[in-house]
Amino acid sequence: MSKAPLQPAAADYIKQLKIENRLAQNTITSYQRDLLDAIRYLQDTHADWQDVDQTAVMAFLDQLKQQGVARETINRHIVSLRQLYKYLRQMGRVDVDPLANLTTAAIPAKQTPVMSTSQIAALLAVPNVNNRTGLRDRAIFELLYATGMRVNELLSLKVADIDLNAQLVMPHDRSGRTRVVPISDECTKWLKRYADESRFKLMRDDTDVFFLNNRGQSLTRQAIWQKLRSAGSRAELELDVTPDVLRATFAHEMLVNGADLRAVQIMLGHQSLSTTERYAPSDDVHLAAQYRQYHPQSINEVE
Repeated sequence: MSKAPLQPAAADYIKQLKIENRLAQNTITSYQRDLLDAIRYLQDTHADWQDVDQTAVMAFLDQLKQQGVARETINRHIVSLRQLYKYLRQMGRVDVDPLANLTTAAIPAKQTPVMSTSQIAALLAVPNVNNRTGLRDRAIFELLYATGMRVNELLSLKVADIDLNAQLVMPHDRSGRTRVVPISDECTKWLKRYADESRFKLMRDDTDVFFLNNRGQSLTRQAIWQKLRSAGSRAELELDVTPDVLRATFAHEMLVNGADLRAVQIMLGHQSLSTTERYAPSDDVHLAAQYRQYHPQSINEVE
């Protein structure tokens, strides 16, 4: 087996990218920069890519994390190293792959901030409920906070998807799956006010879309993001208020107040319990992991 010294082997790989793959120069530059970062870290203890093991790779990634490098950038380093090893194995220069069992999920996602009770109250008080669009916006904010619903799910809601008498909403996810989510008395009140006082004023043609803009059409994702950020700014909140923040706040409050992880998973529309766990207090995450590992009837989930 031929050798794969760090710098020369990486240079050969970059040359191959330029000649054969015809990738965009920005992509090649990113790969080159990522590999140089790895070489700087590894060169004191490793002379050849064949000698690099998973422990060394994880230590390198951990150093990037400690330096405050963004998760997306760390994940890109993983991809760059994985592609390098793919090339070196094809060329017969290494017979190992220290990234074989490593995924980008190995780097913890940045935690979405959650809002305090006072921040939520300040945000909800911003819309002027004495006009039709302000009343609509208040209903939207209340629904996002009360359910943790995704924006695309909110925008696709039809009149028939909301049962105010039973206090239920039935959002549809991108795969067409429908779930049933309960709503609070407060949220029900504002949805009812919007339906009774504003929606028919916004209508231009016969439509079953629940939330309408001034032209009687469905709102856009950009409009929802803009409304939340504007309201957050007007409320003088020290965080960027987005739909993801309200979703995280809903999940966090439910779990902190004792809701079952499985119930919150269903309400959020997650396919895997592990996705819901990121919103949970650390003790709850530990207990859930222990349960899935040791209980004989625990079901192995698929993402």
